[in-house]
Amino acid sequence: RRRHGGLALTSGFVVQMPVASAGWSSVRQAPSKAVRSDSAAFRARLAELNIDRGDLRTLFTYLNDDSALTRGACVWALGASDDPVVIDPLVSALLDSDATVRQWAARGFAVRRAGDDRAVLPLAMTASDADAEVRQWGVRTLPGLGGERAAPTIEQRLSDEHPEVRQWAVRALSATHDAIAPELMRARMRDPDAEVRQWAVRVLADLGAEGLGLDLVERLDDEDAEVREWAVRTLGSVGGPTAVPALVERTTDDDPETREWAIRGLGAVGHARMETRVTRTCEVHHSTWARRAIG
Repeated sequence: RRRHGGLALTSGFVVQMPVASAGWSSVRQAPSKAVRSDSAAFRARLAELNIDRGDLRTLFTYLNDDSALTRGACVWALGASDDPVVIDPLVSALLDSDATVRQWAARGFAVRRAGDDRAVLPLAMTASDADAEVRQWGVRTLPGLGGERAAPTIEQRLSDEHPEVRQWAVRALSATHDAIAPELMRARMRDPDAEVRQWAVRVLADLGAEGLGLDLVERLDDEDAEVREWAVRTLGSVGGPTAVPALVERTTDDDPETREWAIRGLGAVGHARMETRVTRTCEVHHSTWARRAIG
């Protein structure tokens, strides 16, 4: 029932990329539908042109086509290739006048690692693109290529106007930072978007909660159950003097998963204060983890 995804950026350049051209890519759909729609349209376009997806030489010749749909189809196909010769064409496509072409060019680097240093700076530029989906994919792709060099770019996107870009910037922190200024994390832990708050809490398990213990405890009262659950899970991981009383309090949370993780955290801490509360939780909610903790 929960959306538990994995953590899927370069210099601090801030470059305004071209806005999307009018027409084919100007109307954006929800991300999941857009992916299916784009792929189907690209596949159909290549079939119409009688181009095989693996025919790199022919794909290269169509990268400057007047049709954004054709360019997008070629970039989509190139992104699926593991041949290193596609890197430079994908880098060039990051500067395309059409937002969807730029997005798929950025996505083409999502599974690439070694030998792609030349894509780091262009991808850093996409993180400041005028189109939110392009920015999102720039932020999602850069960790595997830029590592800690991406830290300034990612920090800039933590305050992006689009919640999905902020969410992926937060998720990237574990790959780009060993630690981060508490004030930057504090702002995201109070973000208006619940997914951003959830991931801000989650990455503290990797980055540590130094200076943010009280802010983490504050999230235990979050209106979103998943934020509360991850606040409990992170507290159980990072520990500290505020962890035990906070975890004890969450054993009576309205959300069953939050209760279970509070009990699991207390079981790991092994604190004597937990016994009475956990026993009560076991009686009221028939909690398997409560019985294990008491045992």
